[in-house]
Parts: sequence; structure tokens; C-alpha cells
Amino acid sequence: MPVEVEFALQAQTEADTLTARAWDSLWDLLDRILADPEAAQHAPWASYVSSQRMFGSKIPGTDHTVYWWLDGDLVRVPWILKDTGF
Repeated sequence: MPVEVEFALQAQTEADTLTARAWDSLWDLLDRILADPEAAQHAPWASYVSSQRMFGSKIPGTDHTVYWWLDGDLVRVPWILKDTGF
């Protein structure tokens, strides 16, 4: 069974504000995660956020980070947040 992506409402709302180029970058990143979700959790471009038990990955070429975790055959995306520089 293939792995799929499920966006929470907040994540979808933020994704809807992305430019076409940023949207493509988001899906390029998600495709990398979907290709091998287990390996993606250990990739240098994925940072584990222990307080939330999920991973954060910078969306290349943007000032956004996508937060995700693997839940069986789903990659759950609760947040896409604009980086604030802190």
C-alpha cells in the first residue's frame, strides 16, 4: 500500500498561501519523504522535534518549514510554518 500525505487544516491553509514555485518545492520535499519515509526520518534535511514527536524539514527556496510524522501508511502534516528567524 502506498504512503500518502494528509494535511491538517492549518497546514493546508498555509500551503494555500504558497506561491506556485514554493508549492512545487513543498511537493518535491514531500515526494522525497514519500519515496522512503523511514530513511527520511534520518536524512540530514529532517530535524527531529522531540517536544512534538515529529520532524521539521525546511522547504527548499522558501522561508517555510513543513512539520511531519509517519503514521503507518500516512505522512501526517500538522503544520507548515513561516520561519521567523529565531
